[in-house]
Amino acid sequence: MKKVGPDSLNSWLVAGYCSLISMLLYGVVRLSGMLFVASMDRFQVDRQQASLPYILCDSLQAMAGPITGFLSLKFGIRPVMMMGSFIAAIGTGACFFAENIGTVTILWGVVYGFGFGLSSLLLPVAVTRHFIRKRATAISIIYFGSYVGFTILPTIVDFLILTYGLSGTFLLLSGFLLHCIPLSMLIRSSKYSPDISKIRKRSATEKVRSSSISIIENLRSHSLTESNCSINDEDIQYKNFKRRLSSTRSNGKVNKGSISEIIENEVIGQKNARNKGINGYGALDAEGRIQNK
Repeated sequence: MKKVGPDSLNSWLVAGYCSLISMLLYGVVRLSGMLFVASMDRFQVDRQQASLPYILCDSLQAMAGPITGFLSLKFGIRPVMMMGSFIAAIGTGACFFAENIGTVTILWGVVYGFGFGLSSLLLPVAVTRHFIRKRATAISIIYFGSYVGFTILPTIVDFLILTYGLSGTFLLLSGFLLHCIPLSMLIRSSKYSPDISKIRKRSATEKVRSSSISIIENLRSHSLTESNCSINDEDIQYKNFKRRLSSTRSNGKVNKGSISEIIENEVIGQKNARNKGINGYGALDAEGRIQNK
């Protein structure tokens, strides 16, 4: 197995790091059932109030999607995942000082939920940038890690609640989540991943190029049916026009102003050709030859 490049050893290491992050993030958020019961005893509230932080957490994770996408395009995947892991850990650890369910709702439901969304939503993106052929297998490794977290963490948290109480459990869960920060540091951008800005520029250039070719084809078909010159002269005109159009490209970029000027001159030339013949020649005779004036 090659060490670098897509589907390489380094790619599988990235998939392993993402799997560990998924195990911690999704494993902690799936503890909401146990934390819900402990919250009713700790804060002496009913079921409706105790469930609010954990419902809000899942909602914020989904709502963070557009913000996560924008930040990842602007700053990159790794910084956003590090920031999300830090926010999630701070929100969870601050619940240690909460004395009412309203504080837990803000810290766990809003702060942790937002940080959880920033980190977890970018895990598939980070993996797909390192794989081409084995992409489906790599993504399945991420979700395998989350199911490992579902299996292991409930037993650990049950012990922590009985030993340290709900507040101490929040503090220890924060320590678990802090491990996501160094794991996020290990996820480096792939040299083979597409550059979004270059793709956008290339797409815009191709659109201009394709529109220019369609204009050329329309001009050619229009001149062949309506102008008063022969087929061979039209082919020469068409080739000259394409040559002038290709000269407007420099360093892979299309000069839109030059294209517009060439097209405008070509349209004027076609009108003059229909009215008085091309290059001083007259109309066609019965056999399709150009008659001199």
